[in-house]
Amino acid sequence: MQNNKLRFKMYKSGKNWMVAGLMTTAVLAGLTLSNGDVVAHADTAAAATTTTQVANKKQEVSQDQYDAQKAKVATDQTNVNNAQKAVNDAQTAVDNAKNANENAAKVNDAKTAWKNAESDYNKANSDYNNAHKATNTAKAAADEANAYKNNWDKNEADLYNKLQNQISDATATKTAQTKVANDEAAKDKKDDAAYDATAKLQAEAQTNLDKVNADKKATEDQKQDAADYNQSLLDQMNALYQDSQKHKAARDAANAKVAAADKTIRNANKILAPKSDKNPAGRDLLGHKSAADSAAAKQAAYETALQHEKDLKAIRDAARLTANQKKDAYTQARADYNLPNDAEYAEMQKKATGARQKINADKADPAYTAVTDTEGHVKDANKVLNNAKKAVDTIQAKIDTQNDKLAKAQADLDAAKAAAAKDPDDDVLASNVVAKQSIVNAINNRLHGADGKDGAASLMGQLAAAKQNVTDRNNALNWWNKKLDDAKANARYQKLVNDIAYRQSIIDKADQAKANRAAAKGADDAVAPLEAALAQKQSELKTYTDALNADTNILNNMFVKGSDDSKDNGDHNTTGNDTKKDDDKTPASSVDGDKTATGVKEGNSAKSNASQVTMTRAEYRAANKVAAANEASAKNTKNDAKLPQTSNNESTAVIALGAVSAMLGLGLVAKKREF
Repeated sequence: MQNNKLRFKMYKSGKNWMVAGLMTTAVLAGLTLSNGDVVAHADTAAAATTTTQVANKKQEVSQDQYDAQKAKVATDQTNVNNAQKAVNDAQTAVDNAKNANENAAKVNDAKTAWKNAESDYNKANSDYNNAHKATNTAKAAADEANAYKNNWDKNEADLYNKLQNQISDATATKTAQTKVANDEAAKDKKDDAAYDATAKLQAEAQTNLDKVNADKKATEDQKQDAADYNQSLLDQMNALYQDSQKHKAARDAANAKVAAADKTIRNANKILAPKSDKNPAGRDLLGHKSAADSAAAKQAAYETALQHEKDLKAIRDAARLTANQKKDAYTQARADYNLPNDAEYAEMQKKATGARQKINADKADPAYTAVTDTEGHVKDANKVLNNAKKAVDTIQAKIDTQNDKLAKAQADLDAAKAAAAKDPDDDVLASNVVAKQSIVNAINNRLHGADGKDGAASLMGQLAAAKQNVTDRNNALNWWNKKLDDAKANARYQKLVNDIAYRQSIIDKADQAKANRAAAKGADDAVAPLEAALAQKQSELKTYTDALNADTNILNNMFVKGSDDSKDNGDHNTTGNDTKKDDDKTPASSVDGDKTATGVKEGNSAKSNASQVTMTRAEYRAANKVAAANEASAKNTKNDAKLPQTSNNESTAVIALGAVSAMLGLGLVAKKREF
């Protein structure tokens, strides 16, 4: 499938919003569609919110469905034609309103030119300032790096090389001695394993020797053999032990050399690292070397930045000269046409700005902040008091629970005492009394403490402390409320409140003046609603065009049951397919929201789009006349039921469609937006 899109690209020129690309699209469409050998396409713009997908395989429909869709397309085309006429009329109304006061128009044009030039200068000045800062930064970096390099060459390079050699030698020693230590450890481990195996055999030989010596029937030879075998194993164990000790000593010696090498490396690295409380010997040689090595690159970067700054300075100076010239021209135009600025409104805005600043200062006054701060303290004190009350409730609930347990435990104790009293000699009953008494004592201890004096650790002590805390928090709240009342009663605060109210009235008055100014009569005010109406008509035209394109795509994707989809259906399918494959090099329109660009395939240059849209009023009126003539010619054709672009041979209707497309582009040429 292929998605058709029409892109609207807008850019700002001073205070005007320009539409780039439509003129190119419209002219190309008009010239291309006027060629009788080219198949016209109905969908010059697809829906902004919907990407119409045209299936490779057409949809089979009934004749009634096809006719209904065809009628819908015809209605859409009528709506587009009517909307286009409304756009043309609205554009004419805007032009007439702007021309009603030529003097104001000329002053506004001069003002726009000045503002554009001033904007260009501001950007050029900002670019220069940024470049100047970048140059200073680059110079500082280059100077610092060069200083590091000079110091490095004179004082630090030799020490750095010496330390690197020490690290290299120590690393080699560490590697070699680590291998020795590992080898000796492996040998020691092997000797230990052999020793353990021999010890096991010796233990068995000793057991056998003891058995032979205890056997009265054993001969002296048997006893001697057993003794000799046992002794040989002891000798082997001793030899293995001696070897193991030698390997351990060799391993320890190698490890000592590794430790010494590690120490050498650590000491060297400390000097190479930055100095700190944990590393007082540090000289940051690594950092200094890195800084010294970067000197050449940073010097080159500084020289590049300096040249860039000089270039931007020349651009800024030229822009400043142009801006001053445009400002003088604007001032001269106001003088020539006697159209001064509204001084009263400017003064009112100045006072409003001052009032805003003074209100901010008044609200930062200690007398005012004393109230706002104290209000915050009152709020916090209320919160703390509520928390203290909750703490009392929590402790009281615990006390109630313990009292319930105490009542039950006391009842159990009384029952146990009664039972024991009936049988004083029964130890079990006596023991039960002791146990029940212990429970009662434990609960009383939780409630009142071990000494019964309601200590801080007991629940009753906690309750008393919590209640006291409530009293203290309540006193604190009362204190803050009193302080708040005093702060509000401060004469300075009362004056600030009145001043803020007065200055707010100045701001409100200025804001209302701004709203009234926007509604006042004048050349600009007369144009503004007409331009808004034009924008609305253009939006309606786009909506109808989107609907036409969507319905046309649906119609193009239909064929009547029983017919060959490669043949004409009625009088519509002569338009051919309005999509092209991705590898087709023919320019195609595309829709992406409501932004516009020409239908040129990506990769082609579109730099000329903006210049092709801007037209003078005279050129626009001439284009209107051509479009009107083409539209009248199109209405005289006998194929009103058909789309204007559905026939390859009807170049008149095709030209009319090209004119309509041109008018769509021109309608969006320039919209003045005041800031």
